[in-house]
Amino acid sequence: MRRLELPDSLRSFTSEQSPLWPLTTMRVGGPARWLVQPKSEQHLLLALAWIELHGLDYMVLGGGANVIFPSEGFPGAIVSVRKLKGIRFDETGVTAACGESLSALASQANRVGLAGMEWACGIPGTVGGAIVMNAGTSQGDMASILSSVRMITAEGECSLSARDLELGYRTSALRTGALQGIVFVATFELQRDDPVQCVRREREILRSRAQTLPIGASSGCIFRNPAEGSPAGLLLDQAGCKGLRVGSAVVSMQHANFILNEGENNSDDVLELIRLMRQRVIDTHGIVLDTEVVLPR
Repeated sequence: MRRLELPDSLRSFTSEQSPLWPLTTMRVGGPARWLVQPKSEQHLLLALAWIELHGLDYMVLGGGANVIFPSEGFPGAIVSVRKLKGIRFDETGVTAACGESLSALASQANRVGLAGMEWACGIPGTVGGAIVMNAGTSQGDMASILSSVRMITAEGECSLSARDLELGYRTSALRTGALQGIVFVATFELQRDDPVQCVRREREILRSRAQTLPIGASSGCIFRNPAEGSPAGLLLDQAGCKGLRVGSAVVSMQHANFILNEGENNSDDVLELIRLMRQRVIDTHGIVLDTEVVLPR
C-alpha cells in the first residue's frame, strides 16, 4: 500500500486507520484506511477532491444502520456525513442536510403539522443514507416524499430531481453506482395536517414497531424480500433460522430476518451467520436471498 501524505486542509477532520465498528448499529467493522468526517460543505469538497486526486476508493457512511463491514475494514476512504447538519421547514415541506437523523426529522415534521413522514419514526440512520437505500416500510418510503437533492461531487455540486435518482425497492442509482456523488441536502414535499393527528399517528407507529421488531444491536432486515412469493422473514423462519447463532451473533427469536449482535468488533461472526441463513433458505426452499444490508469488500 503506497503511503499518502494527508494535506493540512484535511487534518482537522480526517484520521488514518480508524475503527469502523463504533460507527455502525451492528457494532462491527475493522479499520478504515482513512476516515473523513466533514463538518461543512467546504470540508466535503476538499475531501472529495483529494480522494479523486489519489484515485482512492471511497464509501459514504450515514448512521451506519444498514452496513456490515468486514474485520479487515475498508481499504480506501470512508466519508462519514453524520456531522453535516441543518433543517429548514416551510409551508409544505422541509429541507434537511444529509447527516440529520431520519427519525428525528420525521418527529419534528409531525410537531409542526407536516404529514407524510410518520412512517420514518423510529427508523435508524441519516437522511442521506435513507435516500441511497430508499428506506421505507409498508406505509411509505423516501421515493414517496423526496422532491430533489443537492449533490456534491469531486467536480463541484449539482441539483437533481428525485426521478434522477432512480429510486426503487431499497435501492437507487447511488447504491448501484450508476450515479456518483454524495447527497448533501434533500428537499421533501409533505402535506399540511393537524399536529395533534400527526403525533398520534407517530405514537401508533412507534408502538407497533416496539411490539414487532427486536431490540438490540442490529442492522435491521438482513435480506431483501423476493420479488414474488413469501417475504424473506417467513422463508427464514420456515428454514429454522430463529435462534441460530455464531459466536456473539444470533438470529432474533422475534423476527427471523434480524441478527442481534451481543458482542462488538466481531464481523466474522455476523458474516458467517448471514451465510448460514442464506444456505438454509436455499436448502429448504431453493431460493437465493439477496442482502438488503450493504456488505463492503
